[in-house]
Amino acid sequence: RNILEFLGKYSMNMFFIHGGIRIYCMNFAIKFSNNFLFVTAVWFFVTLAFAILVELFKKLIKFEKVYKVTEKIKIQNKIEISEFNRDEKKESKYGELV
Repeated sequence: RNILEFLGKYSMNMFFIHGGIRIYCMNFAIKFSNNFLFVTAVWFFVTLAFAILVELFKKLIKFEKVYKVTEKIKIQNKIEISEFNRDEKKESKYGELV
């Protein structure tokens, strides 16, 4: 159960990373060995290592705080844009109010 929880914590990053790593990792592993299980294991562990590094980087830059701030800005911009559109009187190219 602990292994599944550990993998679940990094699963999203692994999903996003595995496609890019596959090109480099698989070419290297296939040249090194024609064993399918070995190639798959190398691909898995390299992807997991990169996923852990991404999580460490996110902690380093305090990603959660940055995300919350950007969400607040996005919400505020939506409110300002909707108020602007509501208050603005639009005219068509024929001079009529829309």
